[in-house]
Amino acid sequence: MKNFQFDFKNRIQKLRDFLCLKKQKAVLFTDLKDIFYFSGFKGSKAFLLITGDKEFLITDFRYFEKVDKDGCYGELFKVKSSYFDDTAGFIFSLKIKEIVLDEAKTTCEIYNELTSRLPETSFSFQKNISNEIRGVKEKEEIEIIKEGALKTSKVFEKALSFLTKGITEKSFALILEDLLKKEGFENVSFPPIVLFGKNSSMPHGESGNTPLDENQAVLVDFGGIYKGYCTDFTRTLFFGNPDSSFIHIYSKLLNCQKTVIDKARTGMKAFQVDAIGRECLDSVSLGEFFQHSLGHGVGLEIHESPMVSPFSDIVIENGMVFTVEPGVYFENRFGIRIEDMVVVENDRLNVLTDFPKELILIKQE
Repeated sequence: MKNFQFDFKNRIQKLRDFLCLKKQKAVLFTDLKDIFYFSGFKGSKAFLLITGDKEFLITDFRYFEKVDKDGCYGELFKVKSSYFDDTAGFIFSLKIKEIVLDEAKTTCEIYNELTSRLPETSFSFQKNISNEIRGVKEKEEIEIIKEGALKTSKVFEKALSFLTKGITEKSFALILEDLLKKEGFENVSFPPIVLFGKNSSMPHGESGNTPLDENQAVLVDFGGIYKGYCTDFTRTLFFGNPDSSFIHIYSKLLNCQKTVIDKARTGMKAFQVDAIGRECLDSVSLGEFFQHSLGHGVGLEIHESPMVSPFSDIVIENGMVFTVEPGVYFENRFGIRIEDMVVVENDRLNVLTDFPKELILIKQE
């Protein structure tokens, strides 16, 4: 897939405006997701140097031809020997006086190697430089994410036929991975979380060798990477016949999840969106069992801006994509989580996850 569908020039201009880049001030990206976002480069190693008026993709001979074929944005600087020697020499030749690095994504090794070679250059850190720009998705990104979300729902629908007595959590997780690949996904967004029975009370437990037995909750949290963009999906099912308590709790949780989707609007801060879900659960005596954030942004990474938590003051804008995933967990009994991906459009939340949310009961034939 060619990367020219994205407007890299506009993305970089937003970055220049945000950082007030000038001719002798530049930002150096070393994180591959950021490099892809601003240039379209896909590979295992590269740097991206953006000055006030130019952009340079720095990589080695393994990718020279690929950069051209993929239509990557920016002038190619070819590393011939050492990444650090060549990059430092190139920065020196451009007479750049100040380099901005991402505090959260630049390793100590990169910082030490470059500063030792460029003693006259000033290095400064800024945390999560690309967050605000990447957090508001472009039309082309939203279309890819929508397509990926629909395909994720389709994968889960196919997978349900494999939920039979005796299958292990790990085995079902592998089935999900296989179905994602067959549906055109490049990889999983994260290792699938499949939890049976009392294991489901661990919000992020690991899929293990526990076999599925009758009258157990089944919590499944998974996603894939489609055309570079992640998806995230969670449903809680029941294998057998749940008691009235489980049905009651599920119904209350689902109502609160729907309440968030109905009430959230642009202009709210993320902590206010989180509070809608938290207050709803408090009102039905479930608040104490909800101990994680309401949601998180999804895009090139499975967790990115905006984080929808009690501590996030990011303002919700049209174009943002994030999850709404309240969950309640009862130690050594069961857990229930319902997660949809949403996109903010026309000042409201539009659900991307196309799969029923009402409690599904799976009966053993």
